[in-house]
Amino acid sequence: MIRKVQPSAQKQQLNTTCAAGGRADDGPVPDCGGVRRWLPWVLLFSAYPLALAWPSGSGIPLRFFLTFPTFLWLSLFCLAAALCFRLVPTGRSRFVKDISWLQKADMLQALLFAVVALCFISGGVSMRFQARAVLTAIGYFAIPFYVMSCSRRCLVRRVGHVFTVLWLVHVGHCLQQLAVDAQVVGIAGNRNWMAALALALTPWPWYSVHKLTIDRCPRVRRAFLATVGALSGVATVMVLYHGSSRAAWLAGGVYLVLFIGIGSLRSIKHRVAVLLVLAGVMAGLVIYYYGSIQRAIEEDIRLPLWRQTLVLVADHPWLGVGPGNFRREFPRYRSPAHTRRRVAGAVTEHPHNQLLHMAAILGVPLALLWCVLLFPLFKRPGPGYFWWYVHFSAFILIFHSCFDTTLVRPPTSLLGLILLGLLWRRHVAGRLEGHWPHRPLRWSTCVVRWAFVGLALFWGGQQMAADWFFRKGVLLRSRRLPRQAYAAFATASEIQPRLLRAHGYAGRLAAESLGKPRAALSHFAAVREEEPYFGHINAEIGLALGNMGKHGQALSFFECDAQLFPHDSFAQSRLIRAKILVNDRHNVGQIVDRLRAARWHTLRMAYGEDTAKGIIQSWYAAVGRSDTETALRLAAALARPFSVQSPAEPGIKQALDSQEAAEVHCTWHFDQLDVAVWDRNHRWSEFVAPYSGGSLEDLVAAVLVSGDSGGVDIRDQVPKAFDGYPEYTLAGILRQSGYEVGLVADQHKRSTGILEVRTGKRVWLVSALTNRLAIGRDWRDLEQDGQLRQDLGLACHGDHVLRLVLPVDRNAFCMRNQIVDDLLREGISSKAFRVAESPTLCLWRYEALLAAVGDAESIPSISLSLLPASP
Repeated sequence: MIRKVQPSAQKQQLNTTCAAGGRADDGPVPDCGGVRRWLPWVLLFSAYPLALAWPSGSGIPLRFFLTFPTFLWLSLFCLAAALCFRLVPTGRSRFVKDISWLQKADMLQALLFAVVALCFISGGVSMRFQARAVLTAIGYFAIPFYVMSCSRRCLVRRVGHVFTVLWLVHVGHCLQQLAVDAQVVGIAGNRNWMAALALALTPWPWYSVHKLTIDRCPRVRRAFLATVGALSGVATVMVLYHGSSRAAWLAGGVYLVLFIGIGSLRSIKHRVAVLLVLAGVMAGLVIYYYGSIQRAIEEDIRLPLWRQTLVLVADHPWLGVGPGNFRREFPRYRSPAHTRRRVAGAVTEHPHNQLLHMAAILGVPLALLWCVLLFPLFKRPGPGYFWWYVHFSAFILIFHSCFDTTLVRPPTSLLGLILLGLLWRRHVAGRLEGHWPHRPLRWSTCVVRWAFVGLALFWGGQQMAADWFFRKGVLLRSRRLPRQAYAAFATASEIQPRLLRAHGYAGRLAAESLGKPRAALSHFAAVREEEPYFGHINAEIGLALGNMGKHGQALSFFECDAQLFPHDSFAQSRLIRAKILVNDRHNVGQIVDRLRAARWHTLRMAYGEDTAKGIIQSWYAAVGRSDTETALRLAAALARPFSVQSPAEPGIKQALDSQEAAEVHCTWHFDQLDVAVWDRNHRWSEFVAPYSGGSLEDLVAAVLVSGDSGGVDIRDQVPKAFDGYPEYTLAGILRQSGYEVGLVADQHKRSTGILEVRTGKRVWLVSALTNRLAIGRDWRDLEQDGQLRQDLGLACHGDHVLRLVLPVDRNAFCMRNQIVDDLLREGISSKAFRVAESPTLCLWRYEALLAAVGDAESIPSISLSLLPASP
């Protein structure tokens, strides 16, 4: 007997719902061929098309300069699908059981539309609306929504095999790059993303082999599975080792503890006991490795970055700063602790935490909604290897995104959101399969679909063309073809005006290599209009203005750059140089202190604190034992972190009376003349050491007494070039004691052999000719007091017109010696001698002493006088 089965109430409701989704004459939903099925997976492999080529060892990662906007494309695709198709119910709910499926499906799709509206509102109320950035931000919600709700026919049948192929391609490229000694980044473009991608995909080769050998002999199958598992595990460990990603190791360890270890225990008591044991072990490890952990925290960028991002979020809690505006707004929140870090970049694009990034650009409400999307990660996956592996891969990538930009750069960003959507498929009983009920609405969705296609083609073509010319410019620049490289960068900036790096490269080439500061300023102005604090753009503008002779205008830009980067030695040195050029003495002392601290910070970050101090101490010892070769080698190591062709101090052109002489003298390489200066200053500092803390009278008496009287003969401290100029040696010795010394000269700048010595408000006149000292008398008294001139051995010449000059060494104008001087004072300040202070700053300091004891109008005009060059 054949019995007719009536459809259940649930199926009747489902049929009614599907019928309500469209008219009977609408026909089936178009499948769009294989586009909807294969597009997400094709995009997953094609983010960096040239990365799939064999890696080269050229040292320039040109393979990652040409990119497809895959995230934007997939975001547009998923948003178009959500707009063009209706979400219809397909089964029972796992969460709420008292609401009909149709209502819940409508609520879920309406929630996505609300997210889209809020994203556009956030972008609209921000400083700058960026449509591409808004649609990209929508992708963080639209991509998981599409994957969790799309029809089964829109997913490839063997998803696990796709992940296996991706793992093989990625790890294979890592091993190839390792073989040719290239940068090991796989197809990810960065070692941290490389490590996360390799670890997340590790289980899938075993899964694919498991599925393909399901009908084979069990013994052979087990051996084959063990071999594949071992090989994939070893390959992943190698990749993780070369990636040196602490976040990847931590993600794997946390997953093993939470879901494999504790999650497998059914008893709550056992779970609590294991957690307590693990907490004790962690506390012991923290105590044992406290010093290393503390140094790692102090050097890591994340804590100050997160702290300041929270401040930004607190200032913009509801709608954020708008998609695409984080990089523009964050520099105003950057703290000194942030800029001190080793890896603190000039541009901060992401807070290295995806949740904070969402809160910063979209506001706290949408960030909390993003947290809701992560719900399946905190539950143990369902039965079956497939769901365990999906859960593991998604957890690794999402956890890694809490410490890095994993969900910002493809392919990890695409893969993480696709896996998150796959996890949700078991919890969402609705599929994008129905038409919208009204024909005008269906026609409007068709318009939306083609509009999105047009936007994707336009933006994609624009980015690829700009990337191509930018890549060409990098290649030409590496071949030392600046004119052609500038043309390529300029073309890239014209194609994509918001490609700031193209403007920056073009501007630097125009200013440094082509001698076109006006063209450089046009590029820098375009960058500053988009992002006023982009990198060191203010310093670049200042340098270009300086090349045009507009030093007064350049000073404000250097001040801005120095405030943004207080621990950057180049920013501080540029500011001091600009102040010297315009004779601006305001706040110079504080800037000098910042420069000295910044140089020491740069050296410490380059070598580590212990190594940096070791190099300085070794250099000091080599100078003390007159080991010229070692001293030069160690000085080069000290200056290496600063080894750019910095110009000499501006005053050297006047002091040497020749631009050619200044260029020849002020190279970046240390030479024998530097060693002679170090040795001379070191011997002088050793000579004055026994008299530290004593009076000037005792020191001068010790210096000026003859060797026959039992003292130290001054001639023993005089280089051959100083023969006949004892006052220069006396000036050098007194400077090593901390005194400020001026030389009294006649109107033709010829030395009179008399020194004016100052400290605070005290002043002395010291004669190297008569070995006499006058307390409380200065150079003006020599013009008016004949008896004083006679006592000090100054011959009377006519109208007695005198002037003050500062004796300085020509090597003090060179940046290389000023750097060594700062590092020496910071590294071993207790016994450091003065290597080479800035002559202009010494002159300003002396004039400040004169101003402190007299009227500003009576301050004499002081000039610099070069010491005789040592052999």
